[in-house]
Amino acid sequence: MRTLLRLTWAFTFLALGAVAAHAQPYPSRQVQIIVAYPAGGAADLIVRSVASRLTQTWGQQIVIENRAGGGTQIAADLVGKSAPDGQTLLATGMETFAISPFLHSKLSYDTKDFAPVSGLGYANQMLVVPTSSPLNSVQDLLAKAREEKGALQYGTIGLVLGAELP
Repeated sequence: MRTLLRLTWAFTFLALGAVAAHAQPYPSRQVQIIVAYPAGGAADLIVRSVASRLTQTWGQQIVIENRAGGGTQIAADLVGKSAPDGQTLLATGMETFAISPFLHSKLSYDTKDFAPVSGLGYANQMLVVPTSSPLNSVQDLLAKAREEKGALQYGTIGLVLGAELP
């Protein structure tokens, strides 16, 4: 009978300890979101909008830090080396996990160290030229690029796949 009573008390204290440990709310402190792109772009604006709402919901400050460069590897490396406590999040696009591992033989981060939490939004990409340009199609653009190597200038948000034209 004494053994049963001791076991009952032991399980009661263990259960109370588990409840106390489980009751800690998330987030327990300031959350940092590392954005893998420069400030002012689509990803940055989406993250800032979501962070504003999360600040209200969680009652915790969210700090956004833009760490652009390296085809998103700089931000991924930083978050990959942070404490695995959910307080540091990475906002990035598909190139971090779906393109860079196939373009680079060695990354500064391991893709297996990350778990997706949520999609935040989509940003449509467009190919545009000034209205005064004689280019009216992708075929026109490719033809000009082939006949005048190095004459065209372009801007991109990140990785350029197939930058070399045949």
